[in-house]
Amino acid sequence: MVETSEYKMRPGEYVEDKNIESLAEKHLEGNPIINDYEWRVIDNGDKKNTFGFGIEYVDPTEALEEHDTEVFDDAISRTNDFVEAVTGRDAKMRADDMD
Repeated sequence: MVETSEYKMRPGEYVEDKNIESLAEKHLEGNPIINDYEWRVIDNGDKKNTFGFGIEYVDPTEALEEHDTEVFDDAISRTNDFVEAVTGRDAKMRADDMD
């Protein structure tokens, strides 16, 4: 099981309105260092929900033997793009939520 983090949705947007599988295929599939990922809807009971998402990368030492560092940058970029596509919140907005 992949450990997940929780992300708030942009006001007025709901996880169930998103085609998560399609977004995951678009953003996460095909990068050789993304080993596994998992997502879920966290119902807060107040008509708002939170997106739970976790990603597992392959061991960096092993990956560096086969790939250059651009593959790592691509994996991080794909992960951020995916979470933004689902939540409507970019990395800065998500970081501000943590303060």
